[in-house]
Amino acid sequence: VEYHEEFKTLGGEHVQLVESLNDHPKFIEALEEMVKS
Repeated sequence: VEYHEEFKTLGGEHVQLVESLNDHPKFIEALEEMVKS
């Protein structure tokens, strides 16, 4: 993660990564529909 070391240096203790929402199939389908409209 790009800023992980800075995060720890500044006192951060726990990083939790989550899935990106913009690569979910439902998001892609909705985006496709908006573009086609």
